[in-house]
Amino acid sequence: VKDAGEALEFYQHLRLQLASWVGALRDLQKKVTPVQEAIRHLEKQYTERWTELENDVVHELERARLLEKVVGRQPPFQIETETVVDEFGRDVKSQQAMERDKRKKQRAQLRREKSLFGDVSGDILLSRSEKEELGERRKALGEALALAKSQVQEDYTSIA
Repeated sequence: VKDAGEALEFYQHLRLQLASWVGALRDLQKKVTPVQEAIRHLEKQYTERWTELENDVVHELERARLLEKVVGRQPPFQIETETVVDEFGRDVKSQQAMERDKRKKQRAQLRREKSLFGDVSGDILLSRSEKEELGERRKALGEALALAKSQVQEDYTSIA
């Protein structure tokens, strides 16, 4: 009975510690999940721009007949081989082609602006202000994660 009592005390103490750890992890999850979702949303915005750039580059290389095949992620389009003209002689392009042209013009404008400021980073996806905003948002989200961790640490390591 004496040995069983010591084992019971050990397991009771272990159960209390585990309950405390599980509570800390639940609190941490509640605080970290919104920050993680915000980080994913932020990265998704940049990733979508990058994917559009990849698709545009593949399209231009195919159009110039400089691309034999694409390895990896396949672009979601086929090259338009002929020009379609309406009754007024205007070139009728698909919505995708018009969006691609718009992005191409925006990137050209961004390159011109960057050359005026002497920015030679080669990043044609973000303007200076967008890059600064992205950096500030990442920094704020990193600080939010650190704050959540420190709050949980204080709550569960302080003497009650």
